This record gives sequence, structure tokens and C-alpha cells, in this order.
Amino acid sequence: MKSAATILEQYRATDIASHTRNPGMPLDLDWVRDVRVNRSAVERRTTSLSGRRTVKKQWQAAWLLKAVTCIDLTTLAGDDTAGKVRRLCAKARRPIRPDLGGSSGV
Repeated sequence: MKSAATILEQYRATDIASHTRNPGMPLDLDWVRDVRVNRSAVERRTTSLSGRRTVKKQWQAAWLLKAVTCIDLTTLAGDDTAGKVRRLCAKARRPIRPDLGGSSGV
């Protein structure tokens, strides 16, 4: 398995530069200037958020499982082996061991 650096080395800078660039579009801030905010409502809401909020009961397990699925499984070392990539792919497909997820109905 080739590393990303090895793959990129195959492309010369001239090859990459010859591709047409996305021309983009001009920045239009009119829509930002038109936004209106109910300041008193925002301040009320922010003061209510200052207390400690916790996730309760079954929702806690669901949020924890969701957090596990968001873990970044990439490596930046550049020394990836085929076995390491296979392990990361398997972890991405099944981030929770079956014996842990089975009891919670996941």
C-alpha cells in the first residue's frame, strides 16, 4: 500500500497546475448585513446555558456511541502498512466490540 506522500510524488507540479481552477464567485456580504438578532432572547438563552447540562439515562449511551463513531482513525505518520490500514478500516466499520454493543441493543 502506497502512502499519500508516495502517491502525490507521482504527480509533477506542472500536471497539477495545468488543471483549470474553480473561478469562484465574488463575496456578497449583503445577506450577512441583513441578518437581525433578538439580542435579549440570545442573552437570556446564553445565561440559561451556563449551568451544567448532562445527558441522562439511555440518551447518555446513545451520545457516547455517537462520539465513538466520530473518532478520527487516520494516521499521519506516513508509515502505514497494509495491515494497519485494514485494522483502521475494520475499526471504522465496527467501532464498538460486539460484546459491548449487543447488550445495549446497538
